[in-house]
Amino acid sequence: MYKEVFELRLYARRKELDLSQMDVSRDTEINQSNISKFEAGKLEPNLEALGKLANYYQVSIDWLLGNPHNGREGDVVKTAILEFYNEILNSIKGSDYQAKNRDELLEMLYYNLEKDKDDILKRYSSNREGE
Repeated sequence: MYKEVFELRLYARRKELDLSQMDVSRDTEINQSNISKFEAGKLEPNLEALGKLANYYQVSIDWLLGNPHNGREGDVVKTAILEFYNEILNSIKGSDYQAKNRDELLEMLYYNLEKDKDDILKRYSSNREGE
């Protein structure tokens, strides 16, 4: 459980901050290929890298590992849904289009998908392995 949550939270937080893996690599001095492997679950960071990543992303190590003690539980699912929603909307209507009921639709998705969070985390994680 911790491994899957870690890689997903690491990826989602980077996307939430609109950063590339190269940005993170440059700023943390962690090799970009290692960051890619961390996000894909192919490599686990040592304590030094884990600390650097938590500090850089301004989250606790506890949160990165899947413990919701800092109140950010659910952000990973919300980030994934928002990315998916925006990609679909952009492909259908164009990047300037804003749906009138966007917030209501997203809240409904968040609520319904929260119940299946563990399965979603596993599937989302396995789909990103090729990234």
